[in-house]
Amino acid sequence: MCQYAALELECQPEIRKFFKKLVKEHGYIKTEPTERGKRELDLFHPSYRVKKVTKFLSEITNDEIFLDIEQNLNLGLITFKIDLEEKESHFIKLFEKYQKQESNNSESEK
Repeated sequence: MCQYAALELECQPEIRKFFKKLVKEHGYIKTEPTERGKRELDLFHPSYRVKKVTKFLSEITNDEIFLDIEQNLNLGLITFKIDLEEKESHFIKLFEKYQKQESNNSESEK
């Protein structure tokens, strides 16, 4: 049931727009070397710059770094995750926004 609700919410244009903006403004990427990456990604390796990255997505203006991350991920040299800072506060804002819209809609129907 939750998967169905999540799919329904995902199709809502306002929610998609909100999350795209949220990830662009508050998302960050974090990479960590695997055991193999710890051995191979030394100072002289061309991909050393992605060995340990913790940056906000808005700070990364060079697409090459994403390609470098993907390449090293496929080679098994690093792991990565994209996450949001202060997730809970963003979801509370979203909930309050839609709760307010829902109450406005119900008042206009009267």
